[in-house]
Amino acid sequence: MATLLTASTVARAEPPSPRPELASTANLDGLYLALGPLGGASVTADGWVGTFGAEVLLVRVRERRPLAALGVVAGAVRFSELERGRLWLDLLAGSRWPLGVAIGVQAGGLLEVDEINRPRAGLQGSLWVYGGIVPYLRVGTVQESGPFFELGVGLPLPVLRW
Repeated sequence: MATLLTASTVARAEPPSPRPELASTANLDGLYLALGPLGGASVTADGWVGTFGAEVLLVRVRERRPLAALGVVAGAVRFSELERGRLWLDLLAGSRWPLGVAIGVQAGGLLEVDEINRPRAGLQGSLWVYGGIVPYLRVGTVQESGPFFELGVGLPLPVLRW
């Protein structure tokens, strides 16, 4: 009986094991892999045409720094009424300064592809605002096809966070 009492006293004397600290959901800092759909309308030499596609983003977020987001974006869109589309690889940079809401730019190279002609290279640049969804304004130029202007919206969904 004395052994039982001693064992229970020893068990109560040990400090409780500390609970692991969970990361705050208010802290969004980290490296993200995101994937999401895009939809928009583009003005080309052929007139207005709808676009739909997707983007994959690898972005480093540091909310309280002047350069709050830095990353790489790969994407593709298909034209709704034309037998062609675009593939691109952009660099991305974003900041919460001066408005307090995430705004940013993307720029990079693209390929316009279709089923008949060879791929045509080009350049593009985008301005965007992040508010859960991402409205964007994109301008660019493509060899042989000429300049384009696109308005659209994306929905990047985080897949992984490190």
